[in-house]
Amino acid sequence: MIFWLEVLADEIRSVLREQLASLKGRLFMKPIWTHHGIGPGLFLGLLACGLILWTEVLFPNSDPYSALGLSYPVSLGVLVLFLALVGLLASRQHKRLLSGTRAGAITALLGVGIAILTFLVVDNVWLDVVSHQVDKISGFQHSASRSMRDYINAGLLWGVVTVLPVMAAVGAVCGTLGAALQKLTNFKRSGA
Repeated sequence: MIFWLEVLADEIRSVLREQLASLKGRLFMKPIWTHHGIGPGLFLGLLACGLILWTEVLFPNSDPYSALGLSYPVSLGVLVLFLALVGLLASRQHKRLLSGTRAGAITALLGVGIAILTFLVVDNVWLDVVSHQVDKISGFQHSASRSMRDYINAGLLWGVVTVLPVMAAVGAVCGTLGAALQKLTNFKRSGA
């Protein structure tokens, strides 16, 4: 009987030891937000979320770009530089061009995805505020939609289908350019 108790105690110790080792391994894994592209994408999405709330709910008649004192080309230029910087930083750590491409695409995908999701929530929750905007009224009048909600949600669906993949591709290109710039500057430093 003592033999079997010792076997059982040994088995319990080995199972507990394996479980503890498994838990320790999970604690040392990198959290998902530290991967390249996730953090900047969340930042970009949260920034877009704040701007959307500002311009769609709090001050619905203001243009987001004029409220910030920016123009469309300046805003797009800042976005392109941000995505290129993400690609540069990702390739600096991993020393691969593909890591910059991936980081730029993930950043753009997350940022634009959060922005579209924010538009979905804002446009449906505050439909009475959004439906008084001139661009929404004009678009609805020229559409075949039966209600303002249908018109807005169809536009958001179109944005998911077209804007999300296009912006992911733009992010990938910008991230690749940033990674290539990083490789080029490393090559010049090592060659000099």
